[in-house]
Amino acid sequence: FRKGETDNLAGLIWAGIGTVILLIYWISRENFWKIKLSNDTYLYVHKNVPNEQTTDAFVNDLMRSRNEYLKENYTNIDENLSYETQLNSLKWLKSIEVLTKSEFDQKYEELKRTVKPDKTNIGFGN
Repeated sequence: FRKGETDNLAGLIWAGIGTVILLIYWISRENFWKIKLSNDTYLYVHKNVPNEQTTDAFVNDLMRSRNEYLKENYTNIDENLSYETQLNSLKWLKSIEVLTKSEFDQKYEELKRTVKPDKTNIGFGN
């Protein structure tokens, strides 16, 4: 082989290896749970290692713990905090399915009873 031929052969081999790795990635990515973390990062958990039941139990426990944490920290109604901030927190928790509709409705009613939204006069008011 000449130098140019070996360089071309090495390039083809590396391209083949890269293609195989990419193919393995695309095929195996269906076997992972993708859990979003902060800063647009993800936690990948293989669905079948050590087995599917253990992985499902782990992910369910992780989500339950997350939901409990979020409920403990973002559902306490405080009359000293702004109405809008607390309402936005409740809406966010409902949108990510931490709160059910009935839990949201209950907390929303509690918020309305505890904290009155600020009403600003627009224009020539009283």
